[in-house]
Amino acid sequence: LLSEGDVAKESQHKKRLFFIGPMGPPKTDLHARFQFIAEHLVKEAGKDCGYEVTFPPLKAPVVLDVQLIECLANADLVVADVTDNHVNVFYELGLCHALGKPTIQIAEERTRFPFYIDKVNTLSIPPWNTFRNTRMLRGTDTLEKLKGQLATKIRLIEDSPAAPNNAVHVYRIMQQSKAVLPSSADVG
Repeated sequence: LLSEGDVAKESQHKKRLFFIGPMGPPKTDLHARFQFIAEHLVKEAGKDCGYEVTFPPLKAPVVLDVQLIECLANADLVVADVTDNHVNVFYELGLCHALGKPTIQIAEERTRFPFYIDKVNTLSIPPWNTFRNTRMLRGTDTLEKLKGQLATKIRLIEDSPAAPNNAVHVYRIMQQSKAVLPSSADVG
């Protein structure tokens, strides 16, 4: 049972969502794409689900590994843009899996996945050229539909936190079940 102090602390805990993706240098198309997806899709869907949404600072030249690992470790949920198979994003996604963090992937429709993350809990989004003119897209049905789909994925994770979310999670479940089930030598 939780004490009154623990209940108060738990109720004060704001759910944290961290967004990772290929950022690119400032004033590049890749940077603009990251900023748009972070601000207009992930942040808004996360807020709709009660999350405080953060992402690496867009103006910083580099996020130190320790700072990034701390952000991933402190997140309750991580959304990763795996479009174009950027190595840094896969590294960060692997850290999330090792840390036991639930993840949602975002990828452009044309993305070809490595077999081990092949569309695992992935939101498919239109190509970036669809989003270039952000003034035209904000508030459109397309963006609103994508926000709703992402919010649905977030809520599904919240509703089933023990459901396998990645290969590492499946491995851990298998290891736990081996510890609980009798071995073949114990049977008969």
